[in-house]
Amino acid sequence: MMLPRSRQICRHLRGWSRLKLLLATAMITRPWSAPICGPVLKMLSEQGRLDVRFSLQDQERRAFLRLSELPFDLQSFMELAVGDCYRLAELPTPDLIVDGGGNTGMFLLAAQARWPRARLISCEPVPQNLELLQEHARINRLHVDAMGVCLGGRSGETAFYCREANQGSFSPELAYDRVISVDVVPLSRVCRPAPGDRTLIKLDIEGAEVEVLEEFLERDWTRTTIVGELHHQAESRMRLTPLLQRRGWTGRLFDISERCAQFHLFSPDSSLPINSLPSEAFCPA
Repeated sequence: MMLPRSRQICRHLRGWSRLKLLLATAMITRPWSAPICGPVLKMLSEQGRLDVRFSLQDQERRAFLRLSELPFDLQSFMELAVGDCYRLAELPTPDLIVDGGGNTGMFLLAAQARWPRARLISCEPVPQNLELLQEHARINRLHVDAMGVCLGGRSGETAFYCREANQGSFSPELAYDRVISVDVVPLSRVCRPAPGDRTLIKLDIEGAEVEVLEEFLERDWTRTTIVGELHHQAESRMRLTPLLQRRGWTGRLFDISERCAQFHLFSPDSSLPINSLPSEAFCPA
């Protein structure tokens, strides 16, 4: 893991930012280096955060990685801001982007750099994450409708179990640090495209994606692409496939592991070829 990350860091970052990320990566992937890297990172930080400058689509961007959440903030940064884990390069240009599970806004930074004219909506229920997401939007001059809510199958209020910075969920089955009360709204209430708009939705909501999709796909949507992470992918695929077939959607999985997979879903009017990427079509046209 160290070598590919180091190449990405060296390609996208310069100067002190490159040093900060290389040290952070070394400390996380090589725990024996922590006594050396940790004190240096503290010296390079300000108010417990690493200020990182990087380039996306030939545009300069700025982000903060929290030392208290460094493994998780670094993972989000590498997968979303520096990497392209959702393969956005293969998708059509959207007019509206809805980010479900916004975390600290790394997906928004990458998506807006690629599609600067798109309108941005984000849903993030954890207050500390939402605050940093809004700060990232401000310092990078992004206009984001940032909502402090969770996406779910129906409206209401429920317990949200906070774990690591990017892994909270509705489920109490795994160990958690604290519980907060969150407002839940269906995706169909958040996603309100203008007539003729092409919409891109990202779902990284730690196991709630099937519930959200079951509600959302019961309505007719056009010019819509959904990307995200499918947890418990074998069972979730069995639940989603009949609904996708009934509603005329196509879908594909990639980066498949035993528990999770990344996915693309395309509305019935999509002209994208389902096999345009190495992937597994779980609801072919």
